[in-house]
Amino acid sequence: MTAEFFVIGEPLEGESPTNMKVDAARQTWFAVRSHRSFTSIEVRKYEDIDGYSELVIVDCECDRIPPNNAPRIEYRERFALCFSNKVNRPPEVRALRTGFPLTPHQNHVLNGAPSSLCLYFEPWPVIARTWTPQKHLERILWWLEQTALEQLHRSDQPVEQLYFSAPKELVLPHDFDEKVNNKEFRLALEFRPDRGNNRQTIVGLMQRSVDAVSDQVLNTSCIALRLNSVIQGRIEHFPRNLGELSDTLDARGAPFIKELFAEIRQRVEGNLLKVNNIKTILILNVPLLKEAGSDIARFDNKAYFLPISLEEIGLKGGVLDKYENQYLLRHNLGIQVEPTDAWRSVELEPIDILQPFTPEYARQTSGILSSGPKGVLAGVGALGSEIFNLWSRSGWGEWTLIDPDHVKPHNLARHTAFDQFVGHNKADVVRYLDEALWGSTGSKTRAIPKSATDFDSTEVIDALKNAALVIDVTTTLDYPREHASQDDFPRGISVFLTPSGNGCALLAENACRSVRLDGVESQYYRGILNQAWGEAHLDGNKSYLWTGGGCRDLSTVISGELVALHAGNLSRQIRHASENPAAAIKVWHYDPESGAVATDALFVHPVLKYNINGLSVVWDDGLRSKVRELRLQALPSETGGVLLGYFDLTQKNVYIVDVLPAPSDSQGDTSGFSRGIEGLANTISEVQRRTANIVGYLGEWHSHPPGSTAAASSADVLQLAHLGIELHRDGLPALMLIVGEQDERWHFAAVKED
Repeated sequence: MTAEFFVIGEPLEGESPTNMKVDAARQTWFAVRSHRSFTSIEVRKYEDIDGYSELVIVDCECDRIPPNNAPRIEYRERFALCFSNKVNRPPEVRALRTGFPLTPHQNHVLNGAPSSLCLYFEPWPVIARTWTPQKHLERILWWLEQTALEQLHRSDQPVEQLYFSAPKELVLPHDFDEKVNNKEFRLALEFRPDRGNNRQTIVGLMQRSVDAVSDQVLNTSCIALRLNSVIQGRIEHFPRNLGELSDTLDARGAPFIKELFAEIRQRVEGNLLKVNNIKTILILNVPLLKEAGSDIARFDNKAYFLPISLEEIGLKGGVLDKYENQYLLRHNLGIQVEPTDAWRSVELEPIDILQPFTPEYARQTSGILSSGPKGVLAGVGALGSEIFNLWSRSGWGEWTLIDPDHVKPHNLARHTAFDQFVGHNKADVVRYLDEALWGSTGSKTRAIPKSATDFDSTEVIDALKNAALVIDVTTTLDYPREHASQDDFPRGISVFLTPSGNGCALLAENACRSVRLDGVESQYYRGILNQAWGEAHLDGNKSYLWTGGGCRDLSTVISGELVALHAGNLSRQIRHASENPAAAIKVWHYDPESGAVATDALFVHPVLKYNINGLSVVWDDGLRSKVRELRLQALPSETGGVLLGYFDLTQKNVYIVDVLPAPSDSQGDTSGFSRGIEGLANTISEVQRRTANIVGYLGEWHSHPPGSTAAASSADVLQLAHLGIELHRDGLPALMLIVGEQDERWHFAAVKED
């Protein structure tokens, strides 16, 4: 059969390139002459109100076109390569075969005009900067190949399961039950490598019918049918052939043969299909009811492998005819013809159906009931990336990842990244890996490669404010304190490893945020100072790795095993903490010798604040009870001691962690108190060591005798002034707490610079 072609324009006088006026056309003519896939036919010209164009008419033979592809792209196609004399107009490629199919990625043309291929996605001014005739010809070949393979558009994938022990197994797409009855969609197949003995996994994908991959390419056609609802009953024996399968389902009220032949007719209608050796996969989707009239309990999916093509089944069923090695519809001049029985003997082979990996299935597999919050994970380094990996694989939460750092080679020892990601932002890498995990099921994870404290970023602020929960794994003091300062942020939970890697901690705000992360942090330090486990809790790792030449290029040496150990524990503990509205402080300690992990928890007291001279004193009800108890024990005499804590001058806060009682050489009676110094220097040194130099001396506290208020006496004012001068050496103010009969007052002293 000879192809018919459109004719555009008129011949250019003399086919020599010297007669061509458009430089791009002349260069392309030479490029065609040296390209093995293109043959020049002639050069033509075309003039209209838009200007003058020259056309290089070519035949293109693309070896990469699969035979009998669904879009009907042929191995040899004829094109007009059109070039305008106006530099702002892109080159155009017109398909001259009159039967050229209407495919995706074509430009709009007038009715009856040759199809125009849409080759480029970017604007022409961008393309023009690197455009060459040789690249243009290769782009045409790429378009033909991708269109024939139907890969210019992307699609969806996985969900639902069943059993049978069969060599082949099929993973149904997650949206199969939803779309199987929608004729706009078709189940496409991806064949994974044969594992031997005909054992193979096939992954299904619901594609729009116009985009589905050609059966010829796969050498297998797939047909999926939604049947009538049936009431759950006995388990049937596996049918040996199509006839037995039909009888079984007919008896259950779910006939399918007429639907099967109707589908075959629809696929063949308007086409002449060549005889082929394509096999068939038949999938039946059966809604199951617990009892008559009830709602659908679930969908039962059965899959079968048939050793012949759909067209051959249609031929056996009497809905198709075969003529000159082609299949075509049988036309019976309006006479209704029942299918023949030849189809009944077509043998069946079972295919195991596997449930796709979905968030619901992940939670079911992991024993998690809650779908989790819409949250922010601030920090996706070694610990954060591993925690997220565990949450994602268990289907818990919908996360926005925020981290400004990028992957460096040494990170690969502990991070979930791979070598190919070195130099990429950690947040983007973790999101990419999550997309690879979920495939066409789709990942809802977002990535923001910025600092979580970049409150000038609308993207960061919106993510934090719109979340239901923020998990801080930045392993810094910076973010949790900034988070605590924001009234419109959601609840925050902070987790981190200790410097040695043998311990970890979880600090959680309460749900109403009356106790915030900064107040929880100061109580955590009090636990370190007063609990036996605190003695070595923050001891540093003595091993360091220089990762570069700068003084900041230092990385603590911690085994990836320890990161994984604590990540597994913390990922679960964060889930539990998020479901408990109370604030929390929990610490864990790993014994390297035995492998045992011990845990301790601290009660979190309500936080108290006292504002003086623009400075907020942050302490808590537990600490207030402690100083009142020390006063009570000393009555009728006065007593006192030292205040321990730290400043955060960025937030203009001072955090009171603990108070020390009166040293043994102190003197106190009903008229006053004089603090001694016995053992105090060693005690404060130990405080600093235990807290990694975060907590230190802040000032003094003392009590007043019975019947007295917490107002400062003249002696108190003098002592406070002296403290102010002493602490001014470090540029810090001095604090004094006075505990009276019924009240407590904070006093503040600072040296003013002239």
